[in-house]
Amino acid sequence: MEALLFLPNDFEETEAITTIDILRRGKVSLLTVSLTDDLMVTGVHGVSIMADLLLKDIISSSCKMVVLPGGSGYRDFLSNETFLDYLKEHYNAGKYLAAICAAPIVFSRLGFLKDKKCVCFDSLQSELDCKELIVEPVVVDDNIITARAMGSVMYFGLMLVKILRGEDKANDIKSSICL
Repeated sequence: MEALLFLPNDFEETEAITTIDILRRGKVSLLTVSLTDDLMVTGVHGVSIMADLLLKDIISSSCKMVVLPGGSGYRDFLSNETFLDYLKEHYNAGKYLAAICAAPIVFSRLGFLKDKKCVCFDSLQSELDCKELIVEPVVVDDNIITARAMGSVMYFGLMLVKILRGEDKANDIKSSICL
């Protein structure tokens, strides 16, 4: 598995679904993971999607990238010790971590951003503890990828494809969707 996208209740639907779509167009091997006890997860605007598996079913951090959508559900990331342990394991292994909108706050609270440039949703920027706040759609610093908000999601997804599949594949997708 190349990437896992985690879904708490109240995730931002456009950020999750568009990222899933772009990654799958890029032929990235991706599974979605529910942070709840149910495969059906409901977003902040009432859209429900069926995750591929439950957090408890993840055995190890064998994937290359963890992806977190934003939305008010980012608080569920912070309150789930099993998920936080998984995320720390992934970070300590030097693997890719990607988050958009409110979700970079999770990385910040865990201390992952102290020496990194990053971005998040405008109203939450004061909560980031990072080396430098860059107000751009997507910011990449080593193994950490952050994106600003729903309006940045196409660029976020394409950056993840670029990292995992190369610039040519990302450009092919960008052209095919007329971006």
